Amino acid sequence: MKSRLALALFAFALAIGPPLAEGTSAEEGYKYYAHKISNPKKAYDFTLIDQDGESFALHSLQGKFVLIDFGFTSCPNICPTTLANLAATYALLSPKEQARLQVLFVTIDPERDTEKVLKKYVPFFEKSFVGLTGKQDKIDATARAYGVQYEDETERKAGSKDYVIAHSAVIFLIGPSGKCIGFYGNNDLRDNKRMAEDLRHFMALPAEENDDWESQKIGVVKPLPISGRQLYLEQCASCHLENGRGIPGKYPSLVDSAWVTGAPNRLTALVLDGVEGNGDPGNAQPGGVMPAWRTALPPSYTAQILTYIRQAWGNDAPAISGPYVQKIFYQFASRSHFWSWKELKELPPDTNADDSSSGAKSSAVP
Repeated sequence: MKSRLALALFAFALAIGPPLAEGTSAEEGYKYYAHKISNPKKAYDFTLIDQDGESFALHSLQGKFVLIDFGFTSCPNICPTTLANLAATYALLSPKEQARLQVLFVTIDPERDTEKVLKKYVPFFEKSFVGLTGKQDKIDATARAYGVQYEDETERKAGSKDYVIAHSAVIFLIGPSGKCIGFYGNNDLRDNKRMAEDLRHFMALPAEENDDWESQKIGVVKPLPISGRQLYLEQCASCHLENGRGIPGKYPSLVDSAWVTGAPNRLTALVLDGVEGNGDPGNAQPGGVMPAWRTALPPSYTAQILTYIRQAWGNDAPAISGPYVQKIFYQFASRSHFWSWKELKELPPDTNADDSSSGAKSSAVP
């Protein structure tokens, strides 16, 4: 099972002009960012429980476009990042366009994700998003109908709430007719503008032509060198914004932040394994979660992002090297829980962001 899931996750990981004015027709020849499902059929019509404790059926959204995301609230990185990217895309749509779209977050972990938990978690990203839970057999049937695979990544102990679930990360697109017409891979969500443009084009299609579209064909392109700024814009800007100032009450500002420019080991540990709860008053998101990037980015990319945020927007702190990130990676074993701010503050602060054992020298990253 684990090998099959690994292959499925790998396959999904590989899946990858001006916006239309409201009321215009679809652009002829437009190649869609979404991945098309051949011979689309009626989407599985589940009935689950929403975050308000009410029965919720997919057919209640007939006439709207629906994006369905499967995940769980204790997910260390992919799920919160996915919801943040979906929220950023949603924010680019006009109020009329938003009224034609509904985002659903279906938990694959109903044991921990109660209505109360979902009520606190899902609307944090966007108040219109709806979280859904239910009995395990109904969740399993729904996930199976959409081809979503998942399994515990850590062995559960009797009564333990400390476990992580590996799962496929795909966002399913349901058309107004109720057919599942396409999907977006997790990496696709990073391009919020392209996603919003895509949704506008779908909304401009006549109802009877929702099946009549083509995905763009992506050839093999030699990747260009990636800068710290590029990585930041791809991985972090959905929450902290391009200018690093975040969103008050949601995502903390990285400008003049003592956490960003302070002890490099605390910042690196925070990014590798995430943090939850309240931090410094007025600066950290209230009751929020910073995703864990331990398994999502290689140390060299993490170092470039950390160096960028420590030296951008008037911040002035030494660079962090790839070997140093790798040293912190092995110094702290992967955790079943996010850090708390208190635990991070209690770490003895480093002053040098180099890995002195390897003689590596840190340098500014563009």
